[in-house]
Amino acid sequence: MPSPDADRLLRTDRLDLVCLDLDLLAESARGREARAEVEARWGGEVADDWFDDVAHFVIFCDRLASDPTTLWLMRGIRWRGDDDRAGAVVGHVGFHGGPGVHDLSAWTPVGVEMGWTVLPQWRGRGIATEAVGALAAWALDRAVTGVVAGIDPANVASRRVAGRVGFERVGEVEEDGQTEDIWLHTGTEPAGTEPPHQ
Repeated sequence: MPSPDADRLLRTDRLDLVCLDLDLLAESARGREARAEVEARWGGEVADDWFDDVAHFVIFCDRLASDPTTLWLMRGIRWRGDDDRAGAVVGHVGFHGGPGVHDLSAWTPVGVEMGWTVLPQWRGRGIATEAVGALAAWALDRAVTGVVAGIDPANVASRRVAGRVGFERVGEVEEDGQTEDIWLHTGTEPAGTEPPHQ
């Protein structure tokens, strides 16, 4: 099994999935005023939309502070393409906590809950499919029983991503008047209900 340090950076064909450290999360949580510091740490462009997730950065700061060595939290998605935007931050992907530590454990008690966001100007390039597929495979290689995601039924793009990488819709939950579809990936082959990204 790879060392934890090696697992802090996962590489795909076009992307780096980088574990966000506490300093980078804290700087990101400061908002746009910290753009220069965040870009210096990333070594690339950080769009305004990155700072729309300040509330998430604050939550993950607290979680990471309680376990600084965890690999089961948020990762930044960095573009590694061969163009002039190489190094740009294009979104984030990650887990809500370690195996068994999440709100959807009824569907996978020893699994993990996953979420993802691709910044608007980077959508439509297959980035979410590439990132989610790689990180779900990484988790399933570490003896979790499944990867689960709650997706708004109106979020067609995320439903397609989930279907492409092997998640299947297994139920729904309602909380505070909002319904979420529950999608589960257990490491089996994709159901084929969604066409692969071309």
